[in-house]
Amino acid sequence: MTNERRRAFSAALIVLGALLRLWQFFGRGSFWIDEAAIARNVSARSFAGLLQPLDYAQIAPKGFLFVEKVATLAFGAHDWAFRLYSILTALAALPLFYALARRVLDVNGALLALAFFAVLGRPIYYASEAKQYGGDIFFACLLLLLALRVPTHDAAPRHWLRLGVLGAVAVWFSQPSLFILAGVAVALALAVRQGKIPLRWPAVAACVMWALSGIPSIVVTLHSLKPESQPYMRSFWSDGFWPLPPRTLADAGWPFVNLYGLFRDPLGMPVTALGVGMFVLGCIVLARRRPVTLVALVAPVVVVFAASALGIYPVDATVAGLNKIAAGNGRVLLFLVPGLVLVVVAGVMALVESPIGWVHRAGILCAAVVVGAPAFYAVTELPYSPNDVAPLLHVLEARARPGDQLYVYYGGEQVFEWYRGRVPFADGQVVRGGCHRLAWREYLREVDAFRGAGRLWVLVAHPATIHGLGEMSDVTIPYLDRVARRVGQWGAKDAFLVLYDMKDASPPPGPPAAWHPPPRRLAFADTIALGRSCTGIYRASADSISSVRP
Repeated sequence: MTNERRRAFSAALIVLGALLRLWQFFGRGSFWIDEAAIARNVSARSFAGLLQPLDYAQIAPKGFLFVEKVATLAFGAHDWAFRLYSILTALAALPLFYALARRVLDVNGALLALAFFAVLGRPIYYASEAKQYGGDIFFACLLLLLALRVPTHDAAPRHWLRLGVLGAVAVWFSQPSLFILAGVAVALALAVRQGKIPLRWPAVAACVMWALSGIPSIVVTLHSLKPESQPYMRSFWSDGFWPLPPRTLADAGWPFVNLYGLFRDPLGMPVTALGVGMFVLGCIVLARRRPVTLVALVAPVVVVFAASALGIYPVDATVAGLNKIAAGNGRVLLFLVPGLVLVVVAGVMALVESPIGWVHRAGILCAAVVVGAPAFYAVTELPYSPNDVAPLLHVLEARARPGDQLYVYYGGEQVFEWYRGRVPFADGQVVRGGCHRLAWREYLREVDAFRGAGRLWVLVAHPATIHGLGEMSDVTIPYLDRVARRVGQWGAKDAFLVLYDMKDASPPPGPPAAWHPPPRRLAFADTIALGRSCTGIYRASADSISSVRP
């Protein structure tokens, strides 16, 4: 392939990736729960206030929070301003990733890797979210690109200095950059041991800069939660910490399940087994050709698993089901995506470049699946906007009447409070529901208060399903359908609005226990976790808190 054709192909792929990211960015609807929580923190605090533990059980790098504050001061507290950091880092990551791929793979392999990265759903989706995860991908590309330049004899001190300074800065914008830098340090140690580079003062200075900046960033991160939020976060991420020593068969299989999950969740490969197989083959190929490069790409995986075993950082990759665009709990592992993509493509190219006919054809098929499946999902699923209340707010603005009342399900409270100014209801007309995950009869008691009161709007976002029981879909909404007349419904299953005429609903004949069976019995450990979930992002109800105390 000539240089002109290579440049044309790479430019076209970068443009394709940029268009997909911009499509998602401009097509994205309202904030979802975590974005609203970040926005409320940033809007309500000064720069000094952002250095303190955040409200609503949120953790975010201080550099990211400062950028968000600057963006909103410059452009106003608009949704797009909060998402500006994510789209800019996502667009910048495209040429950075291609430059990184060129250092790891040959021309054809680099183009295939760029095509894979350009259409991959996770980097596209997080280009439109007011969270730090898209920036994690950007800093991973940047640090790996700089790191793969220095394990050579001709690396000038300025290259080491640049890597040291940018690494020291990155940890304040992307917490997982620490794992990338730890992997780079392991790779550099291997390069020194193999005699590829001498151990000189610039390399030592770079590592010292990382430590001097990284250690304070770890301390700040570990103290970023308010005391009342720490039990909630520990229970939320409990499955993400490697149980050592293993006590059950599930504990013993934990690392294997989550290694498999890396390809299904943060990487988002629909044909997960193919990704695992190509990754193993890619490791073999790179171990023979470029062992230092392989260590730089793969060592962060080992380091983050070690951090999980120490209870420092969660590894909780989703293995059941597949969200085609957005990551599950594996969103905190998106920084591994660039390295995983490169190793997977190295495995695919080993097949494509084989002189054996059937192996070559199998490689072409693998390449088509690797790129084609996420490209299909991108075309058919974008723009993806979970928990989108924007159209629901338009309905309220257009259809609400004087005297109407609004009940806000607690899962949508963060979003409701952020968009409160757009809701045409006085405070006296709004009831914010409580979190009653352990005593769902309380949801019925809350809506019973509206009987005989006229029209009631029920706003639901981020509805919870607790042990197979949908709090709204299986409990509250069916109950309202029995006791009142439904006037209309708008929205989707993860964010919807229902209007009821409660005027003819007679007062309840007795307490909820008289006509509804009791909640199912849960294990004590489950009740603790569920109770703590109410004290995190959500407002805690007295009933839920008291019911989990031993």
